[in-house]
Amino acid sequence: MVLMDVTRQATKLGFRALHLPLYLAGMAGLDVEAWPPVAAFEAVEAEAKKALAGLLGDEDLADEGRRQSEAALRRLRAARLAGEAQRVAAEADERLESRAASVERAREQAEKAAEERLEEIEAEEEKARAEVRRRAAQREAAAKRAARARQKAVEAKERQAELASVEAESRAVDKEREAIAADEVVARIEEHLGNGRG
Repeated sequence: MVLMDVTRQATKLGFRALHLPLYLAGMAGLDVEAWPPVAAFEAVEAEAKKALAGLLGDEDLADEGRRQSEAALRRLRAARLAGEAQRVAAEADERLESRAASVERAREQAEKAAEERLEEIEAEEEKARAEVRRRAAQREAAAKRAARARQKAVEAKERQAELASVEAESRAVDKEREAIAADEVVARIEEHLGNGRG
């Protein structure tokens, strides 16, 4: 029994010595509990304990090996699940980044399309304003031409009226001269006749 205790203590001390690098890594700030090689190391240690317990006939060491083996398996499963979770999270992050990039590209394209459409609308509005200005200028020019034509027509009528007035006056003067000349002829004739009676 004493030999069994000594053997068990020596075995535990040997396994603890093997754990020394892991303890040092833990002291350096590494998370050795989540490190997959730690679980693998413990699984090997558990198998070694069970094998040694079989050789020594130490049931307590065998129980300890079984418990450690189960714990190592749980730790390996946890590490595997953690790794899978990290992979899934990384894939999700990639998909999210890809979607975000797609959304950003779509937003940029939509903004570009909106800016282009706005520029087209502004160009169309400017073209329409230019057409309105051109038509207004044409109407104004036509109105000025019509006003000049009316003015010319009025001036022509005034000249014709003035000319007609001058012609009428000239005819009246001619008639008056003719009448004066006729009066003079009559006066001479009367004078001539009056001299002849006397």
